Amino acid sequence: EAGCADWERIIRDVLPYTDFFLPSVEELLMMLDREKYHRILERSGGRDITEVLSLEEDVKPLAERCIAMGAGCVLIKCGAPGLFYKTAGETFAEMLTQRLGHDCGDWAGAEGFEKSYVPGKLRSGVGAGDTTIAAFLSAMLAGYPLRRCLQLATATGASCVETYDVLSGLKCFAELEQRIDKGWEKNK
Repeated sequence: EAGCADWERIIRDVLPYTDFFLPSVEELLMMLDREKYHRILERSGGRDITEVLSLEEDVKPLAERCIAMGAGCVLIKCGAPGLFYKTAGETFAEMLTQRLGHDCGDWAGAEGFEKSYVPGKLRSGVGAGDTTIAAFLSAMLAGYPLRRCLQLATATGASCVETYDVLSGLKCFAELEQRIDKGWEKNK
């Protein structure tokens, strides 16, 4: 039944009340542009679709649509390559500052792609997206600037794939920051 729902209408109705919208690119394509999803799936030739996505043609327009529909911050999980992010303008940053009690001025009108970190070992992707989002939200609530929230999110995802289960690879932010600050290599 969920596959038959009018997801574009549902999203359009919900996003004006959504501060953070954090889907995967596959989920968002299926909800907002199913035909394009199937074209990209065909283009991938059986590989992970994130290997053939164009940020400018495939991912960025999805984020722009979500912001135009009213989301405050859109973070699109793009698998192993990383995260695309886009935030609304000054009003969103001011609202965050007021609600969180710390300066969120760097969140206004931000956009970009945060590449993932290279994991030491690749054991399992199970839970990597969920732990990435959990780290992003935790870092935001803890008062980290946007850039560091993105780094901690992608570092958490990379740590998660280094183990077979979801939790045993997770590290505290202090440990992740040490590894990041020592020059942890990013995916190309």
